[in-house]
Amino acid sequence: MANIAKIKKYCISNGEGLRTAIFFSGCDFHCKGCFNYKLQNPNYGEEYTETKEQEIFNSINEHISGISILGGEPLSQYNLNTVTKLCVNFKENFPDKTIWLWTGYTLEDIKELSILKYIDVLIDGQFKQDEYEYGLPWRGSRNQRILKKGIDF
Repeated sequence: MANIAKIKKYCISNGEGLRTAIFFSGCDFHCKGCFNYKLQNPNYGEEYTETKEQEIFNSINEHISGISILGGEPLSQYNLNTVTKLCVNFKENFPDKTIWLWTGYTLEDIKELSILKYIDVLIDGQFKQDEYEYGLPWRGSRNQRILKKGIDF
């Protein structure tokens, strides 16, 4: 079962608009300079439950643009099934809201995953400290891409 470190409501720093951000625990990339170092441990935080999912859904109102899914690594072996289920349920309940997802994998690595049909914006690629640039919108290093459904995938 997946663990989450935090649900951040009314977030403005992880995607366009006002969002609910969900930080999943567990990452095997261990990027040098990672800003969420403690989330690399898959046991950090609390178990993701239906109650947590309901908390996320209850935070969605007319002012919220959608959810942002970060980590850790949301697409790690610890999280993939749970994150996919969250995305499916979210789109069933809020078809006009967007899902942004950050991953250390590249689109080319994950292009066969069914979760992509639910993601509206994908920020891909591992954080690379030597490509860090302050002020990049929604990403930490220049190698990371902002990919939009219907345009880039």
